[in-house]
Amino acid sequence: MPGDAPVPRRLFHAADAAGVETVVRRRALRALDWRLGWDGPLVRYGVELVETFLHQRADATADPLREQFRRATLLNFNPCGSHFDGFVARLFECAEPQSLPGYAIGFSAAHAGASMQLLPAIYSHEQQLAIVQMLYQCCEDYFVSAVHRFGEQHRTELLTPCWDKFRQCIGTCLMRFRAPAACHEREWIALALGAAAQADDAIGFVVVDNRLVPVVAIDIGALPLDVIAIGAALPFESTREALSAFLRRQRTHGVAIVRASSLAT
Repeated sequence: MPGDAPVPRRLFHAADAAGVETVVRRRALRALDWRLGWDGPLVRYGVELVETFLHQRADATADPLREQFRRATLLNFNPCGSHFDGFVARLFECAEPQSLPGYAIGFSAAHAGASMQLLPAIYSHEQQLAIVQMLYQCCEDYFVSAVHRFGEQHRTELLTPCWDKFRQCIGTCLMRFRAPAACHEREWIALALGAAAQADDAIGFVVVDNRLVPVVAIDIGALPLDVIAIGAALPFESTREALSAFLRRQRTHGVAIVRASSLAT
């Protein structure tokens, strides 16, 4: 799994004005429920990749056990439930990702701490398929070997935990799979740690596209903010003046305010 890439010196969080206020005042990133809070195509990309993989394996083997496992996995691959739950904030290595909602907040992420796990997005279609293949093959092989070991009479009771294990293993990966055409965004995901164990009152709701979406706050604590980039859709001079006043009121010093285009690479 490609999880050991060095975290960039600086990552950017795309935000609207309310998001800027949250980060500066509360020192927190808004992490939305992965399945419910983001655009449909973003979530569906990985799901459809797995479903296509499972359909294409229909003629891969004549072994009835392996075909039974494929059919059961496909039938039960509904991306919901605890295996697919996660609260995610999207971060980027560049200051002007596609559809920047006004601002990009840059901060040092090298020492992210215990509140989040930073993972790079996976853009290579070949790498995505290799991950799906590896995880699927492990679970399929285990099912087949378990039936051979314990006997055909236990086939049904062995089947469910094996396809469920594949769902569990692939769940977090789906959050990281991105369309290859979006590779220029150089995205990282900040996965909120311990969200499932949080008290109910720690999980709030925000309105996204006229829907109520679960959200948690990822504490960024002492991570230094060093730059806020203003997107091209906003008038730079007046926006900078107002933002400077807000930062002074919040006693947040040493933050450069620049045009997003000056930092985009």
